[in-house]
Amino acid sequence: MNALSQIYDLNVGVVGKRELVKVGNQEKFIVLLPLYHSTQKAQLEVVIYSDASFACAKAVDEVDSETIIPTTEDSAFRSSGIAPHPLCDKLIYVAGDYSEYVKSKKSTDSYFENYINGLSEWVHSEHSHPLIKIIYDYLKQGTLIKDLIEEGLLQIGADGKHLDEKYKISKIAQAECFVRFVVRDSQNHESYNVWESKELYNSFIEFENSRHKDVDLCYVSGERKYITYKHSSKIRNTGDKAKLLSSNDKTNFTYLGRFKSDKEAYAVSREVSQKAHLALRWLIERQGITIGSAKYLFWESEMNDVVEPDENLFQKAIAAIGIKLEDDKEELPVTNAEYARIVAYRLKGYRTKLNPDSKIMFLCVDAATTGRLSLVNYQEFSATYYYDKLEKWYNEVVWRGSYIKESPDGNKKHNQRIFTDFYTPIPKEIVKYAYGIERSTGNLEVDDKLFNIIYRNIMDCIIYETPLSESLIKKLYERCASPQKYSDKYNNWNRLMDVACAVFRKYYIDKIGVEFNLAVDKNCTDRSYLYGRLVAVADKMELDTYKNGEARLTNAKRYMSAMLNSPFKTWKYINERILPYNEKILKTTPSFYFNYEKVFCEIYNSFDQNDFESNKELDARFFMGFYSQQQEFYTSKNNKDKDTEEK
Repeated sequence: MNALSQIYDLNVGVVGKRELVKVGNQEKFIVLLPLYHSTQKAQLEVVIYSDASFACAKAVDEVDSETIIPTTEDSAFRSSGIAPHPLCDKLIYVAGDYSEYVKSKKSTDSYFENYINGLSEWVHSEHSHPLIKIIYDYLKQGTLIKDLIEEGLLQIGADGKHLDEKYKISKIAQAECFVRFVVRDSQNHESYNVWESKELYNSFIEFENSRHKDVDLCYVSGERKYITYKHSSKIRNTGDKAKLLSSNDKTNFTYLGRFKSDKEAYAVSREVSQKAHLALRWLIERQGITIGSAKYLFWESEMNDVVEPDENLFQKAIAAIGIKLEDDKEELPVTNAEYARIVAYRLKGYRTKLNPDSKIMFLCVDAATTGRLSLVNYQEFSATYYYDKLEKWYNEVVWRGSYIKESPDGNKKHNQRIFTDFYTPIPKEIVKYAYGIERSTGNLEVDDKLFNIIYRNIMDCIIYETPLSESLIKKLYERCASPQKYSDKYNNWNRLMDVACAVFRKYYIDKIGVEFNLAVDKNCTDRSYLYGRLVAVADKMELDTYKNGEARLTNAKRYMSAMLNSPFKTWKYINERILPYNEKILKTTPSFYFNYEKVFCEIYNSFDQNDFESNKELDARFFMGFYSQQQEFYTSKNNKDKDTEEK
């Protein structure tokens, strides 16, 4: 709470100002709200002249409906009963003639009475403002609905007396519409939107502070201030009812059993609560990571930009350096050291902005129930510690990216597998490819609850250097072993291999202390790795003979699962099945045939004889060998020469 309150104080200069931010692929406006203010969607905008007469009104466009409004302690959390907002509110509160035009089984006059009395208190206080005095003088005349009917905004029903119950404005029943106000100078016709007035924000804040004289010790700030036990919701989004702080449950032991009353359990001043909750909501909108119902958030103590684990750091780094990546013509780093250098370069730009005492805060909130928000994790790190851990993760969880480049002539046989720059898959990708089920649209779907659990575990691996879970490695292994479960149309299996090999690389660094090169390692004698290379050769040989439009799986991929379980036995079967393809290649492109035979011999000679003839199950290094050998084929000069010959 204290760290969030400090963020509010640090950004007080932007309070009330709309900021355009990019969230995912979309842009939206966000705002750090003033104290004791909230937002509400307005359907009606009423313009009042400075002489307190009605000027005009209009329906508010949906895109412009978000309105900043002052709230009281009671109105901010109203669900039933009468609790008017101090200025902008629904027609039932602001219209003195509401009961004349709206049918109701109960008396509605008390809504307006409570509203106008509250507004009067503000108007006649030392913290009043000319704008609210004009609005007050108009509304106390009690003619708002009459004026709106004459303006043509509200519609009378068939009885000729009451509002039409079926008529709606912006999908809201007209009697339920929310109203905001504009004051227009009668002389020069200059208009003032009350929901955008910083002077009005400050006027209400001062007025609200003046109303509470009783103070007590705030457990967060250590200062004696007005204490509240009504705390904000709307933290994850505008419709969020879950609260972080709550003590209103006297039956299910929120505090009973340890304390006699909520006042003994905790005490947070209204000012600190407002600052912390408003800052948290603003940060989540601005830079939060959404995983199902959970929100993950990183921020720096002085609001410097923070690199998050969920961004492609390498892509941003090469953009900053000026390296252009364009299909297969890019100049790519060819060593792990070069990748590490570029990552370090990118992180250095963030490190240089930090003070020695700078901290990175990490927070995760999720809904425990509909009304309760759980603080799943909160940690503070020195910024140096955080960036050291992040750099280590990016340098160890790294592999090549790839995609299928379609041939301009439309001949699928000429399509190329393009291996692009090194990259570190973001945590969302890892979860999606490890646990996702491919649907007919090509999307990989993961249950939200499961997604959240695995994502949280990966975050722990990054920040605390906990080992990657065996269950995650097993899932990636199983998915890679089943290419037949993925449509060739969406390239998901190839993308899975990109992600899985990056994770496997990290797994083996931690488990056996070996860093696998991203290029094919011809000195590696591990049997799983070598068998992976063999299968990659068989796969490529068969693919080279396919006609345009053929999309069937090769024998190498069809029997991949069996290969992992009984490699020696299955390899003999695959080897027999690819003989016809060998003969076809020998007839069409003999140079390629002899190149494949050369690679076969090279791999066979790297095997220990006992390892080769063993049917012991292969581990994840199989896929790293398979991928690396594929990469060599698709990026080698010989392969490009062959493509040229065929075209």
